Parts: sequence; structure tokens; C-alpha cells
Amino acid sequence: MNFKKYLPFERFEITTRLSAGEVMNRISGKVVPKKKFRLFSFSSSPDKPYEGELSGDSFTISRIIDYRNSFLPVISGQVTSIAGKTRIKITMRLATPVTVFMAFWLGIVGVICLVMIFAGLVHFREIFQEGISPVSFIPFAMFAMGSFMVSYGFKTESKKSKASLLSIFEGEEAND
Repeated sequence: MNFKKYLPFERFEITTRLSAGEVMNRISGKVVPKKKFRLFSFSSSPDKPYEGELSGDSFTISRIIDYRNSFLPVISGQVTSIAGKTRIKITMRLATPVTVFMAFWLGIVGVICLVMIFAGLVHFREIFQEGISPVSFIPFAMFAMGSFMVSYGFKTESKKSKASLLSIFEGEEAND
């Protein structure tokens, strides 16, 4: 089973015949400067669906959405020209504070689950005779739901972002 497809991290490349300058012009035409605090997430301009920064031949952007999703990907890109073509290396990841919080949360709950499994193995005979309390499954449910929230929240947004980025370059090819 390939667990990589469930992780909140993606890396892919888009290859285009456009020049590096044209690639950066197209991206800059879709990006507004990042605001420190955004009361409403609505984009001030519907033709600019991203907010972020462009610097030289790289960019760091995220989609502007009109709803809350803490698992919205941060998209980093590096533009390089090779043999008459331009390659855009894109990395999508969670925002650092979200990564830290979810690692802390899932780490604590994961340790509790491991302790419960170990205790269950050590005291298997008593548990088998007395039965398992339904309350014992709460940490496992918390871990499963936390993992699902991260994976689903990130992957739904990363698919939208990938499609949007491909449309900026008019359907050029993407290599995973």
C-alpha cells in the first residue's frame, strides 16, 4: 500500500515551452500580495486566485478560498530553463504552524494508542476474560479522525491547486 498518497505533502513538475519570464509573468498575473490578516478570505480580484510572494525565479503562494480550511497547501515553486523548455518544480505542504500542531496532537494520541496496545498485550488474559470497554477505542478513533482530517483537507485542496496551476500554463504536462 502506498501511504505517500495520503501524506500532506506533494511534489511534482510542470514542463512547458513558455520562457521562464513568461511563466513568472503568468504566475504574477494570478497572485496578490499576502496580507498579514485577512478578515474575509474572498479574493479582491476573481482573476487572481492566489496570494503570496514572487522572488526572482521562485514563488510561494496559496489559494484564496472563501471558506476555512486549515489544511490549505502552501505552494512553493522553482522555475528553471533547460534545453528550450521551462520546468516548474512545485512542492505543496501544510503551513508550518498546522504541521507543528498536528504532529503534537497526533503524536500524543499515537503514544496513548501504543501504550494501550502494549498494555493490552501484557494483560491479554484479564482483558479477554473481563471484556473490552468501548471507551478504550476513543484514542484510536481520535487518531483515525485526526489523520483523516489532515489527509482529506489537504488532498482536496491540492487537487484544486494542481488543476489551477496546470490551467495557468494552458494544459501543459505535469510529471509526478
